[in-house]
Amino acid sequence: MATLRGLLPPSSILCGVFQASGYTLSHFHVDHSRPVHFLTSLSRLLCSRLEMRSISRAMGRISFLRSKPVRLSPSSLTASIPHPELVDEEIGPGYNPKHYYPAKPGEILANHYQLLVKIGWGAGSTVWLAQDVARHAVYRWRTKRFVALKIINNNDSKGSYYERDIEDHIRRQTPSHRGRPVVRSYLDSFEVAGSIGKHLCLAYEPAREPLWIFQKRFASDRFPLSMAKGFANEQAAQSMQCKTDPNTGRVVYRCHNDFGRLDSSGLGNMYPQITDFGAATLLANDSHDGTVQFGTRPIQPDYYRAPEVVLGCGWSFSADIWNLGVMAWNIIEGTELFSQVQDAEGKYDANAHLAEMIALLGVPPKKLLVMSDSMSQIEWSPAITDERGGIYKNNRDYFGGPFFDDHGKFLYDDLIPTRKLEDTVPSLEPRDKEAFLSFIKQMLAWLPEERKTARELMEHPFLSH
Repeated sequence: MATLRGLLPPSSILCGVFQASGYTLSHFHVDHSRPVHFLTSLSRLLCSRLEMRSISRAMGRISFLRSKPVRLSPSSLTASIPHPELVDEEIGPGYNPKHYYPAKPGEILANHYQLLVKIGWGAGSTVWLAQDVARHAVYRWRTKRFVALKIINNNDSKGSYYERDIEDHIRRQTPSHRGRPVVRSYLDSFEVAGSIGKHLCLAYEPAREPLWIFQKRFASDRFPLSMAKGFANEQAAQSMQCKTDPNTGRVVYRCHNDFGRLDSSGLGNMYPQITDFGAATLLANDSHDGTVQFGTRPIQPDYYRAPEVVLGCGWSFSADIWNLGVMAWNIIEGTELFSQVQDAEGKYDANAHLAEMIALLGVPPKKLLVMSDSMSQIEWSPAITDERGGIYKNNRDYFGGPFFDDHGKFLYDDLIPTRKLEDTVPSLEPRDKEAFLSFIKQMLAWLPEERKTARELMEHPFLSH
């Protein structure tokens, strides 16, 4: 079988994640400020940093890229999309065009950033590649600067400013720490007025694809142990396709986030970054002894949720280590470790998730169940309301417990599959599998205190050989 020259082995990607996590777990504090706890951001690693010259070459294919703002002819930039076809943000559940800023190519925001092409979208925002025209106008000898501009919807101002506050917290930390470059925070923020309300905008250094997209470059969506240096993307379209909603008049542009071929000469300067902190949670420090409080409310995406979160035992930074352990299967095998986390309707199934944990890791220690029982009656203030209108006052109500009887016996034995942890990495050779499982068991432990820290994990032979 032909092999490609290595770019970064999965162990190196994990090592980069641990360096970043070591920073966030151990060093995100200053003057007794609160350390930050990362949740869904762990599953959103940017696979490679996009160098400025790479952007310049890629964007050179777009005719309207200039050293200064120019007037753009809509016909030269756009190709019509049939009205019945739903694209990008339109396909999301609960889509409402009134919530999105009506951005268009060539538009200049805050007298600073000229929008060039849409490169991302989500339920709460769109992301555009933009040129910093103000910088070039003042400092013409400087290299052109491009940013990824996230334009956040107007219906979640509290959430959007919370995301900015989290990144402000990150920006205040020690810039010289070795983990700082792999944690991305915004370069600039401002507001723009839309047709209904204001939109917060966050400017970032541009990057290439997220890890899950990068992974699709390889056979079976799985990283080989020796990854390729040279490979190509499909060429990006030269024009922005768009359509106008006949009911609202809002123009929807098709996303183009393929910047073309990776330049092998610059691969050595590319590295993973952690981004998107909108769902991150801060834990407060005790200013007297430096201890960190425990969180009690639900956190983490379904597939990455740690057992102490499901059981309501209280959680801290060790929940991040569980995240990293579960994510290792995405990197090594290109699949999820847990396969029965959601029911047929896509709703989280805590019973089935715990059953699969038992199959892979064995029964939980009594200590964890005792802690779960003792904290089961702690009520949240305020209560949590879900998207279906349900109101939940404590962890058991929210996740549907209890899950064990008074003797520690799991109440849903029929849900426990026959899978074993050793069978979940079929792509690895026996020697690699042994090292990987030894490594992973230091993260996927029932008891949070038995999980290794990010710093300790970096010393494991799986990452160093």
